[in-house]
Amino acid sequence: MARESFESFTGSFGGVVTFEWAPNPIIVAKQLEVAADALNNMALPLMAARDLSIADVRENFEGEHDPDGGAWQPWSISYIESGQTGAGILKKTFDLMDSATSPSAWPITAREVFFSFGALPEYGIYHQTGAVRQSAGRGRTRKANVAAERDMIASGFSLGEGFGINTLPARPFAGISVETQIKIVDIFDAWFGGIIGLAMN
Repeated sequence: MARESFESFTGSFGGVVTFEWAPNPIIVAKQLEVAADALNNMALPLMAARDLSIADVRENFEGEHDPDGGAWQPWSISYIESGQTGAGILKKTFDLMDSATSPSAWPITAREVFFSFGALPEYGIYHQTGAVRQSAGRGRTRKANVAAERDMIASGFSLGEGFGINTLPARPFAGISVETQIKIVDIFDAWFGGIIGLAMN
C-alpha cells in the first residue's frame, strides 16, 4: 500500500492531508501495459479456434452432413450407376476433405482465422453451394454432348429436367456448428480472463 503526504496550509488552519493509494497506481499502470501487450497477441486462442474448426469440418465430411447437422443429399441414381462414388459422398479421392481440413485452408491473421476456398480444388465451391450446368447445344455434335454429359455425371452432377441440364446439389461442408462456436467463445473468454488475472496479481 502506497502512502503519500500532502501538506496544506490554506486558510487559518494548518495541517497534513494523507492520501493512501491501494494498489499503487504506478504498479497498476505497469500491469495494464503488460496486459495490453499480451492481449495484442491473439495467436494462441486463434490457433485453438482453428483446430476446433478443422475438427468440425472433418466431422461434416465423415458424418456427411452440413454444419448444422442436416444430412447431405445422397448421390443421384445416375452417379451411383456410373460406379464412381468412391468411399462416400465427397470422398471419391479425399482431395476435397484433405484440403478443407488442412491448416493451409485456415489462414490466421493478427485478429482472425478464416476459411479460404482458394486452398481447395476448384470444384470445391460447387459442392458447397450447388450448381447447374447446361450442355452446349447448337454447334456441338451429339457425340460431344453425350461425352460432356458423361463427364458431368462423373463429377457428381445428375441429369435434371430437359435435355442437357445437369444439377449438382449443395452439400455444405465449410462451416462450424453452434456448439463449436460456443467453445471458441469460451476459449477467448478464458484467454482474456487469464491475462487480466495474471496482470492484476
